[in-house]
Order: sequence, then C-alpha cells, then structure tokens
Amino acid sequence: MRRVSSILVAACSAALIFLTGCGSTHEGTTTGTPEAQPAQRDSASQVAHEAALQHFVDGSMFEMKGEYAQAVLEYQDALRYEKDDAVYFALSKCYTQLGKH
Repeated sequence: MRRVSSILVAACSAALIFLTGCGSTHEGTTTGTPEAQPAQRDSASQVAHEAALQHFVDGSMFEMKGEYAQAVLEYQDALRYEKDDAVYFALSKCYTQLGKH
C-alpha cells in the first residue's frame, strides 16, 4: 500500500511539472506596455494536450516500476500529441537506462 501511494505521489508530481512547463505567462514588460495575453486553447488542442498528459503520466508510472521500454512507448505517444521538453527529458532518461544512446 505504501509503494502504491508513493508511486501515485510521484506521478502527480511529474504531471504537475509537465503542466507548469507547458504554459507560462508574463505580467508585463519593463516599459509598462502590457504584453498580449496568450490565446485560449481551442478544443482540439485541449484534447491533444489532455492525451499528451495522460501518456506522460502513464510513462512516468512505467518508469517508476522499472519498465523502461514500455515507458519509452508512452512518452513517444505523448510526443505525437504535443512536443514538450519535459517529455524529451523523460524519454532520454529511459533510453539511458536501456543503454540506447
């Protein structure tokens, strides 16, 4: 039971890092002119983001179990929906564990 809860906490942490890395806003510039606000995601990109996030979390779970090959497949699926630095980093860690440089 303790192992499951620690895996769940780690997966939630990874998802939170992924989400915070996907979008950042700037309050303004030093000249006092406000920057343009980022556009709201349309429904198609929101669905793609949710799919990418789900694959990323699934990949994190496999990675924590030591199932690196399965984690690579999930991370590759995540990259099909959304290109994100966090996914590339996680993918590189799995490839290192598999000895595939």
